[in-house]
Amino acid sequence: MKPTRAIFGFHAVLARMRADPASVMEIYLDENRKDARAHDLALAVEKAGVSLMRVPTKRLDGFYGGGRHQGVVAMVLEKPARESLEPACGSPMPRVLTR
Repeated sequence: MKPTRAIFGFHAVLARMRADPASVMEIYLDENRKDARAHDLALAVEKAGVSLMRVPTKRLDGFYGGGRHQGVVAMVLEKPARESLEPACGSPMPRVLTR
């Protein structure tokens, strides 16, 4: 099995869902979040066919040591460093040479 890591916050999770939904293994959403942002995320997750689990805040805190996760944590597949630096079009990033 490929290694996974946790990413935190609505922006990071939604960005990964849009860029590479197949790399998102599961998403943990704070069971107390019932706002529009949480609802929109739940709809996007359902559409992508990713597993969504509503969990207590303390469980989310355990992923991040009580940091600012905004009530959402996703477990995603690790990407090799070079792959994560290449733009979505697949061409390598331009190199800037300095003297």
